Amino acid sequence: MVARCPKTLTLGVCVSTAVPAVGSRVPHVEAGVGAIATQAKTNIFYGINGLKLLKAGLSPQAALEVMLKEDPDRESRQVIIIDSEGRTAAFTGKETIG
Repeated sequence: MVARCPKTLTLGVCVSTAVPAVGSRVPHVEAGVGAIATQAKTNIFYGINGLKLLKAGLSPQAALEVMLKEDPDRESRQVIIIDSEGRTAAFTGKETIG
């Protein structure tokens, strides 16, 4: 889950799973930019590159489309994005497990 507080504009990510050490792979947050969670077959570059794309001015949906287009394994991914304005985008691939 990703969220943005409309009062403080604070961004955050929370995750729950049986897999250890997800805190080092799933959440990606940058103040004033956005928050991204990448799950299923995790790819940390969705978080790293997604924040760069948001910072460059792309909407969450446009950023997600760029990253999915470049990922041959996209159908095994699950990604959710929220930007500093509260706009969101999400994707769950057809081959995600669990």
